[in-house]
Amino acid sequence: MRNNLDDTETTELITKAQLAKKLKVTTRTIDNWTAENLIPKIKINSQVRYSWIDVLSHLKRKK
Repeated sequence: MRNNLDDTETTELITKAQLAKKLKVTTRTIDNWTAENLIPKIKINSQVRYSWIDVLSHLKRKK
């Protein structure tokens, strides 16, 4: 059985703005959730990225 996510969505790293758009929240909400450890971030040098599949997984567990 295949899930609804394609392979690129499960491995892609996205920006805070892209994540906010996908979740239909503000970038400030993403900042708050990150600070509260509700969603994981990946820091690459001075840039922060998010793994879409990891964020979804964490949000589902927090319900």
